[in-house]
Amino acid sequence: PLKLVLANIVKMYRNGVKLDISTVYIPGLNDEDIAKIAEFIASIDPKIHFHIIGYVEVPGAPWRKPTNHEVINVVEKARKYLVKVTWSNVTAEQIKYNSIRLL
Repeated sequence: PLKLVLANIVKMYRNGVKLDISTVYIPGLNDEDIAKIAEFIASIDPKIHFHIIGYVEVPGAPWRKPTNHEVINVVEKARKYLVKVTWSNVTAEQIKYNSIRLL
């Protein structure tokens, strides 16, 4: 599936689609992958926006939320390849959704 995703990114770019690419950062799981993703994106166009999202903990999952320092560290690695790298690292409590009950 990853090869298909990467091929589709290239195909969309070549067809003029404006790309904003995001990935979730999970410390200890995909630390090295962030730089590889950035390098791949840069091979297409170093001006493509890349947003790194800190993992939000899910009860029972084996992973933990990254610290801001950890996210900034992988962002700096990505910025070696790309012009525009942004990040977010919210907690589950900061994520708010409004809901409406429909009858």
